[in-house]
Amino acid sequence: MTTQECYAKMGANYEEVLGRLYNEAMIHKFVLLFLKDDSYSNLEAALKAGDAQTAFRAAHTLKGVCQNLGFNNLYVPAAQITETLRAGTLEGTQSQFADVDSKMYYNAYVNWAAANKIVSGVDASHFNPNALITREQAAVIM
Repeated sequence: MTTQECYAKMGANYEEVLGRLYNEAMIHKFVLLFLKDDSYSNLEAALKAGDAQTAFRAAHTLKGVCQNLGFNNLYVPAAQITETLRAGTLEGTQSQFADVDSKMYYNAYVNWAAANKIVSGVDASHFNPNALITREQAAVIM
């Protein structure tokens, strides 16, 4: 699989990154470095420790790396948590729904969609993330 094919499978923007990094060799180099990047693990550890300042720094770094590499599906939640943490507190970093695990990859997406009134839970504190959705619900989300 080429780097471009990998980007296509991830839904990432290869052409945009190619314009920024100029050739596939550079993209490949930085994508491999991303695998060693500790921003996410630092963010996770800081959130568990209740350290908002370190969590902000890690989230901001992760946001920048994802944006520069065209990883838009990771950039969006990283940008969201960065802005939440910019206030210097952990308020808003946990899921607003009891049944959405804050460690799950979709936690930031669910919270963003709920905050922007695109989706709502099945009640005030439950989302039911494993439920099937109707065509109507899918159309609203899209």
